Amino acid sequence: MPSNEAKKDWIRRVRDLDIDIMAPQHGRLFKGDDVKRFLDWFEDLDVGIAIHGS
Repeated sequence: MPSNEAKKDWIRRVRDLDIDIMAPQHGRLFKGDDVKRFLDWFEDLDVGIAIHGS
C-alpha cells in the first residue's frame, strides 16, 4: 500500500463485501473469521513511504 489513506479506503471498501475467502497473491489464505482478523490487523499497520523509525 502506498499510503495509510489508500489502505483505509481499500479496507473500507473490502469490509462492505461478503467475503468467503481472501486469497492474496503471496502468503496464506484467509477464510471466515480470519478475513475480519486480517482487516483489523492491517488497519492498525502503518504503511507507505512516510513511515519513520523509532
